[in-house]
Amino acid sequence: MSLQSSLAFTLSVPDLWRAAARRLGGLFEQAPLFWGILLMLATTGLWAVAFVAPLLMNGSSAAEITVGRFLVYGAISVASLGAGGFRSLTWRHFGIAFALALAGNVAFYFILTIGIQLSGATFAILIFGMVPVTVSLFGRMAAKEGALSVIALPLGIFMVGVVTFNLGKTDFLRDMSDFSALGTLLLLGCLAMWTWYAIANSRFLQAHRSIDPGRWNSLIGTASLVAVLAAAPVFYALGELRSPLAIPRQELHGILFWSIVLGAGSTWLAYLLFNIAARLLKVSLLGQLIIFEAFFGVAYVFLASGKLPNPLELAGFAVAIVGIWWSIRRLQGKAPPAAS
Repeated sequence: MSLQSSLAFTLSVPDLWRAAARRLGGLFEQAPLFWGILLMLATTGLWAVAFVAPLLMNGSSAAEITVGRFLVYGAISVASLGAGGFRSLTWRHFGIAFALALAGNVAFYFILTIGIQLSGATFAILIFGMVPVTVSLFGRMAAKEGALSVIALPLGIFMVGVVTFNLGKTDFLRDMSDFSALGTLLLLGCLAMWTWYAIANSRFLQAHRSIDPGRWNSLIGTASLVAVLAAAPVFYALGELRSPLAIPRQELHGILFWSIVLGAGSTWLAYLLFNIAARLLKVSLLGQLIIFEAFFGVAYVFLASGKLPNPLELAGFAVAIVGIWWSIRRLQGKAPPAAS
């Protein structure tokens, strides 16, 4: 199914808006590289809201933020999917969606939280700065999209920029007292999970053109709802999830507000845009653009805290951008053969 019909299905709007959605989908297909990059920038900007939301939700646990976020995401997904949305889908499709929902959403965030509690946020930041590199490298290798040497040097520069940026933001090299082997393994596991999610999701969409990104996004959201409903009693039993009646009214209003922002914007809409971009861009390029999630996140945190970036952070940002730009030029100027 084409992007025109995908957008029309997803938006579920009157005929006039459906016609506009079809024209927009046609525009995407005419300039896939330009629109794919633009959609990824919008996607990472929405994803990055999840970084600043916990800073503004004092007193709320990671479990409460996770449950609220994915309840909203799941509810919107079920509503947008509708009864007819399950037609032509098999149990295998739902199984894949459930695996992606765990790897990219519910289980990923829960394990990430434990890893941060054991190893500290500074180490987590340093590790997850490598996500675009791992997605680019393994995505290219899995698809057999030509020699890795095409983007090896730009990726090396890109990685130097990411490391420099994270070193400017953290004191990891000066403080090893909180090192935890278990926490490190959990964070590396999360890195592997999200790398697999990004590659597997993109490959699935490219291999199943009959399933539009909107419906697939809603199916993953439905699977996330099932997962979070199953996890909620466990969180409650562990004391990580409070009854709404036990939460002060003002804090409860804040949780509801951010659950809507995170569930509707940072998750449902962001993943819809990501799924469309996944059809427009190669996985190797898609992975590099994920770095902007970190940059948007840092910008949001700076705005929330009122602190400006230091020179090392600015230098790392600039070097990483150069690496991304060079990689894009290499991918455009020496395009590898498409995967069969």
